Amino acid sequence: MFDLRQFAALAPDWYLRLQYHHELDSTNDEARRLAEAGAEHGTVVLSDHQTAGRGRRGASWICEPGDGLLFSMVIRPSFPKTNWSRIALAAGIGIAETLNAKWGVRAQVKWPNDIYIQDDQEASFSITKLTREHIRSQINQINHDYRDADIEELVMIGYEIQHLAHVLAKPGKTKSSYSALADMAKKIASMTEEMRVKRYQLDYNSAQAIIPALEINLAIAETLELKTIRLPGSDYERGLLLDIPTSFSLTEGFQKEVLRSAVSLARKYRVHRSHSNQVTRLSQLLFEATSELHELDEHYSLLLQCAAIVHECGNFISSRAHHKHSHYIILNSEIFGLGQRDLSIVSLLARYHRRSGPKPNHAGYRDLTAEDRMRVSKLAAILRIADALDHSHTSRVGEIDVSISKQKLNISLKGISDASVERMAMGSKADLFKDIYGLGVAIHEGN
Repeated sequence: MFDLRQFAALAPDWYLRLQYHHELDSTNDEARRLAEAGAEHGTVVLSDHQTAGRGRRGASWICEPGDGLLFSMVIRPSFPKTNWSRIALAAGIGIAETLNAKWGVRAQVKWPNDIYIQDDQEASFSITKLTREHIRSQINQINHDYRDADIEELVMIGYEIQHLAHVLAKPGKTKSSYSALADMAKKIASMTEEMRVKRYQLDYNSAQAIIPALEINLAIAETLELKTIRLPGSDYERGLLLDIPTSFSLTEGFQKEVLRSAVSLARKYRVHRSHSNQVTRLSQLLFEATSELHELDEHYSLLLQCAAIVHECGNFISSRAHHKHSHYIILNSEIFGLGQRDLSIVSLLARYHRRSGPKPNHAGYRDLTAEDRMRVSKLAAILRIADALDHSHTSRVGEIDVSISKQKLNISLKGISDASVERMAMGSKADLFKDIYGLGVAIHEGN
């Protein structure tokens, strides 16, 4: 536990700016709250334990009480914003140099601001522990997604794993066991880097990467309670990569996996499920009804569905400007089967489901090709209409009829006797459709 008295004696000036807690949800969140309330430059929030720490891309940041220093600092820089990104790097360098100068610890900076200490076997143990903590949220997600699936084996592929295939499996065989993998992981973690290089004929990069590679596979096997491990040759991996473009060419199974991953992301950020389902359904009906207008294929239909599923995830951060928060969350998350370009498109569709449409100076949008900008605009126009049709979040719109006449996209809402709510919502959402397709949007009560 942190000793306040000792700290006050050592650093009385800093003590006056210290906010100490036995437990917090997140020191970063508390520092933000204090900053917004006017806390002075240099205010430090420190806690023995935090319950909701976050790492990159929303991953959980776990640290047991007493295992680390958990603190955040309020900084009010006097220099231009363009240089603020250097603060984290400077902090990392400062910590590493202090550890080296004061205590002779061989600390180094891992870009951009992680500090690691190379100490042979102790360092290997730290890497093992750090790997487990870093992947905990991903492993939990795997368990959630596949706990009911009938999985028989774990197939291990990868450059580092191939170097150990002959050790884990008998000559000419590809089958191994969980126990053999666990023993191997423990043995390699106990070796120095030089020992791993010499024993397994590894280069130094592989000697560093082999421990995380083994721990990740071991964690997956443990979580799914798999006893059998499969280590195919490199030809299998090469063949698998060559097969992906054809076998994953939007087959029904692949689409389901992509959408299931999007649903998992939406669930993680507590998206309104019935509204998400309704907007997804309506956006697909509109996509199909306007196919001759947008001329986009099924791949973009899939991206539109993903965007409809997660378009309100930004509410997890704040309902204010949640479309911008959605853009950030999606762009920094993962959806199975989507590369960075597709993920960028999905994040932008969520960004443009409300308020302003695409503008050339918008981050992300300005980096797209002219063709992708038009695709985003076409799909966002459809998503905005679908979202307007469920403006009340009550899923009251059932079947719809869509037709084009007199320079308008006519949408008839079957079973709705009074569509004033949808009509009013469309007033602020149909502008992009008019700009892109040259058609106004008219809402009609159905019979």
